Amino acid sequence: MRHIIFPILMLFLVAGCGENGESNTLPSNPTQPDVIDVNVSAIDTIHVFKTNEQGFIDLGPFTASSDGGDIYLDSLELLTGDKFCENVLRETNGFKVTSTEDGSCLFKYTVKNSKNIKKSAISRSVFVESSSAQNVQLPPLSLTLAEYAFGTIDVTAAGLTIADNVTVLGSGTSTVDVANSKINYTAQESGITRILYEMKDNAGAVYLGSIDVAVSKGINTAPLAQNFSYPVAPQVIKPGVEVIIDVSDYISDPDGGSIQLYDVHSFNGLATVAFPEDVTNTKIKFKSFIPGVYYITYTVTDHNAGFASANIAVTVVNYYSDIVVPTTSVSFSAPLSSDQAQFLDLSYQPSSENDIPGSDGIFTAASFSYTAATGFCQAKGGRLPTLNELIELKSTGILVGNWPTQKQYWSSSPLIEGISYSAIDMRSSDVPVELFSHEFAYVTCVSDDSDMGGYFIEIPLPQTVKTATSFDYSVFYRGKTESVFQPFLGDVTLTNSDVTFTTTPKGNGEQVFHAGFKTGQYQLQFKLSEVGHPLDGKTVNKLIYFTGADLKGTYGTLTYLNGSPLFNKTFNFSAGNDIFCRSGLIVDALGVSSSNYIGGTGGSIMNLSVGTSITKLHIRSGLYQYVSDPKRVISYFGVVNTLGNESGCGTKGTSSSLTSVQDFIIDIPSNERLTEVTVYSTGMTGYLHGIRVATEKSN
Repeated sequence: MRHIIFPILMLFLVAGCGENGESNTLPSNPTQPDVIDVNVSAIDTIHVFKTNEQGFIDLGPFTASSDGGDIYLDSLELLTGDKFCENVLRETNGFKVTSTEDGSCLFKYTVKNSKNIKKSAISRSVFVESSSAQNVQLPPLSLTLAEYAFGTIDVTAAGLTIADNVTVLGSGTSTVDVANSKINYTAQESGITRILYEMKDNAGAVYLGSIDVAVSKGINTAPLAQNFSYPVAPQVIKPGVEVIIDVSDYISDPDGGSIQLYDVHSFNGLATVAFPEDVTNTKIKFKSFIPGVYYITYTVTDHNAGFASANIAVTVVNYYSDIVVPTTSVSFSAPLSSDQAQFLDLSYQPSSENDIPGSDGIFTAASFSYTAATGFCQAKGGRLPTLNELIELKSTGILVGNWPTQKQYWSSSPLIEGISYSAIDMRSSDVPVELFSHEFAYVTCVSDDSDMGGYFIEIPLPQTVKTATSFDYSVFYRGKTESVFQPFLGDVTLTNSDVTFTTTPKGNGEQVFHAGFKTGQYQLQFKLSEVGHPLDGKTVNKLIYFTGADLKGTYGTLTYLNGSPLFNKTFNFSAGNDIFCRSGLIVDALGVSSSNYIGGTGGSIMNLSVGTSITKLHIRSGLYQYVSDPKRVISYFGVVNTLGNESGCGTKGTSSSLTSVQDFIIDIPSNERLTEVTVYSTGMTGYLHGIRVATEKSN
C-alpha cells in the first residue's frame, strides 16, 4: 500500500436519477414537466474517504428546495456495494459509512422538503488507503446504438482490472468481459441509459466509471455528436461563474432534421439544459465552485427517436493562480476558498478577504489546523513548504494583492515537534510566528514529486521521520495521460553524501528506508535506474525532517486562558547532564544549571541526576491561588532511578493554596534516555505552568 492521504477529497455529480424521486431509471422519451410552485433538486455525488475513518456523506451542498426551505433525508437504499455498506448511520441531512479496507458503495437517496416534495439521486462512496487512488473518477464514456442492438465498449485503463458487476440506470441489459476489459450492452427501446462500473488497481483501490448509451429507433439514422474542450483560450471560467456552452458546432443530423439538446450529465460540475422548452436549443448552463477539469456528457435528439452522446472537457481556473518563485522554480499552489474546502469535505475556518482578483469584492478564504493542512497537501501529492521556502515566496512580492493575507501561512518547520510550528505573516516582517497545531492558518503546498517530461513520479514518504527507525516504501509513476500510478521495479539509490539515512531493496518494487541517527531537515535525492525504462537515470528530490526526540507527553498547561501560547524554552540532556531545580510548595525553577533555567529565585536548590539511570519521571500540577492566568502550575518534578528510589523538587501533597492536582508517572524504557525538557512560563522569571518531555533511543 502507498502512503495514506488525508481525508477526504470529494467530487460531485450533477444529474439526479429517476423522475420525482421514484425510479432508478432514466427516462426513455422526453416528457413535459408538470408546473409546480416549488421544486426540489438532488445531485448525484461521489465521495472519497480514507479507510478506518467514518465517512460522512453530507447531502446539504447537493440538495435544495426552490423556496429556500430545509431539505431532509427521506429514504436511503443500498443498490450495490461491499459488506460494510450495510452498516449505515442515517442523519437529518446525510448518512455515515465506515470501512477498514478499500471498497465502495452505491446508494439511492431520496430527500424531501417541508411540503413533502421529493427527489432522488445516486451517491457513490469510495474508501481508499493509497494516495495514488485520490482521483477515483474515470473519464466518462459514450456509446450510440439502435433499438435492441448489441454493442461493446472497451474500458481498458492502464494498471486497472474491471469488476465483474455493473449497474444499469435505464433500460437494456449489460454483462462484463473481465478478461478483455469490455462491457457488453443489449439495448431495448430508444432513449438514454447510464451504466455504472468499477475498476481496481493491484493494491485493491477502487475507481469509478460510467457509460452513457444513446439508443435510437432502428428505422432512423442517429444524429452525430463530437467530443470537444471548453473554453478556448484566452477565455477562462472562474469558480462559481455560470457560463453558456453551445454544442451546435459539434452536432449534426445525416437526415437533415433539426436537433435539440436532450440531456446533460456531469460527474463533477453543475450542468443543466439551458432552455428545455426550446425544441431547437443547443445550449448548456454550467457552473462549478471548484477549479479543475470537468466532463459533461451531453445527449442530442433529432425528434424522431434518434439520439447521440458525446463529452465536453471543461476547465475551471482558480480565483487566483499558483505562484512560481523565479529564483528556485518552486511552485506554490493557490490557497483554497471556503467553497472549495466545503465541497472537498474538509474541516476549515472561513476568513473574509477584500480585493482578491476575480472574487468580485469580498472573498472568503479557508484556513486549516496544522494537521488538516498537512493532510491536504499530502492528498495533493505535495507537502507544506519549509520556513525558508515561505520567506522566498514572500520576497517575490507577488503574493500580496493576489492571495489572501488576513492569516498567516503554515510552514512545515517545527518549533516543538507535534506541538507548534512556524508560520509567516505575509503582510509584516519575515520573523516567523509560533502557532500551535490546533490553531488555523492558510495553506499553500509545494511538491517534491517530480514532473519528468511525460511522467509524474511519487515517493510517498512522510514529511517527518524519527531517527533510528526503518519502514517499507515504493516509488510510483504514471504517464501524464494516465490516471493510475504503477510501481517502479528498477533500482532506487540515494545520492546524498555525509548522511546516515539509507535505502535498501526488498524486491518486487519495494524498498526499505533506514532513517539513521542524524536530526535536521534534508533534501533526499533518489536516483532511479532500470535499463530501457523511460525513467532510467532520473533523480527525484524529497524533503524530510528527521527528529531524534520522541515526545512522551505534555503536562500542566501550554497556553494562556485565551489559548495563546506561553513563552517556552527547551533544555537538552543528551549529554547526561543533571536537572537543576528550585522548589518549595511548587517547582519555582527548572533548567540545567544555576545560570541557565526558567523560573524564580525562591525555594531550595536541588540537582536531579539524569544519565541513563532514570526509569520513571513523576510530574504533578495543580491550580495555585497566587496566580491568575494561567492558574495551573507545576507543583512537583521527580525522577526514579533503577533501584526504585525517587528524588524530586516541589511537593507531592496538596494544600489550601494548591488544589485540583493532576499526577503523572512517565515510564522511561531501558533503551531510551531523557533528552529534552521544555518548560512553559509567562517569561524567563515567571511561574512554571507546563512541561513537555521527550526521549530518544539510547543505542
